[in-house]
Order: sequence, then C-alpha cells, then structure tokens
Amino acid sequence: MHPGFERLVIAEQWQVLSRLTRLPTSAISDALRPRPPQRLSHSEFTRQVAQLQTLRNAL
Repeated sequence: MHPGFERLVIAEQWQVLSRLTRLPTSAISDALRPRPPQRLSHSEFTRQVAQLQTLRNAL
C-alpha cells in the first residue's frame, strides 16, 4: 500500500487512502472512525458496513 503506512498518524493514513481511492477524506474518516462503545442501532450498523464496503471496493 504505502511504505511505512502503519507508522503514519491517522490523519495522514486517511489522506493516503483518499489519494488511492479517490474518495474524499470525509468518507475515509466516516468509515474508519472509532465507534462509541455502546451498541450501534440497526441503521447505524448498516451505514457503517456500507461505508466500509465502499472503501474496500475503491481499494
């Protein structure tokens, strides 16, 4: 993917992913941002899965 990707700070990782996928960094952050410890609602879970699938498919 990118030499030293795992050593980049999160914002830089998102920028690299944005360049690779041509998705906006907001889409990357929406997909990868840590979620609260409480359980997600069904619609929030479905939205999270869709965002992750979009990112995966773009890669």
